[in-house]
Amino acid sequence: MHEVFTENYAGKPLRKYQLWDTLQALASSMTSALATEAVLKGAGVGDQSASALAASLTWLAKDGLGMIGSELDYDCKKWRLVADIMNDLAFFIDLLSPLLSGSFFICACTSSLLRAVVGVAGGATRTAIVQHQARRNNLADVASKDGSQETMVNVTALISSLIMLPLVSGKHTLIWFLFMAFTAVHLYANYRAVRSLNMETLNLKRATILIRVPSAHLKVSDLYMLLYDKQRNIGWVALTDGAPSLSCLKAVFDTETIAFEKEHSEKQFDEFVTEITSKGWKAEGSNLGYDEWTYTRK
Repeated sequence: MHEVFTENYAGKPLRKYQLWDTLQALASSMTSALATEAVLKGAGVGDQSASALAASLTWLAKDGLGMIGSELDYDCKKWRLVADIMNDLAFFIDLLSPLLSGSFFICACTSSLLRAVVGVAGGATRTAIVQHQARRNNLADVASKDGSQETMVNVTALISSLIMLPLVSGKHTLIWFLFMAFTAVHLYANYRAVRSLNMETLNLKRATILIRVPSAHLKVSDLYMLLYDKQRNIGWVALTDGAPSLSCLKAVFDTETIAFEKEHSEKQFDEFVTEITSKGWKAEGSNLGYDEWTYTRK
């Protein structure tokens, strides 16, 4: 058990998660900078013919619809990756909105709805992950470190955006190329970050997998113990002291029936021994290679 649940269990997976999470946050922030410029242009910023009142009304309606949208979805943890896709879709709509000047209001409201759902999903997921990272019940400490990491990423993204935006402003082909590149990095890093987490808490999907597809089978008898790992197709057998030699063959028989998901009984094993004996095989005194190690029952 010490090898399975080591003291530093969370170290490597969580370091990997933090690495991918930092990368995806940086990519998302860069995409956000591109989208923000497009939205500001669509709202009339920098356009002398645009009305300041019209731009203000557009932003008020956009934010108001976002407040309504924040009530849409509370069961959002399982939709983490879907939320990331929705986030990038919102950025896509923002980039598209200046090209559809007559439909800017609709585009702004749609992206606001998508981003509101993403905000709720991201907040719920972050809470669960921070709680998972608090291996010593130091939730506040882990939350502060997570906040510091986010601040560092935002500052880095801000500096990078200040350098990038003047270089790409007005170059639509380059902007769309950067958007696709940042989006690909964002989604891939998000996927890897989620995959690197090993959550111990059970949800419906994990419980269903454990119940329907157990990863290991354990059988204990008076003569031996066997453990079979179905995912890796590996079995382990340990005999008791003084177990008869036929127990070795019996353990192999049980392991094979478990591996092939066949139901069996003691009668079937006896019939198997009788059949191979009649063919000239020696059932006892077999050389199966795992009878060197035994244990003593207390």
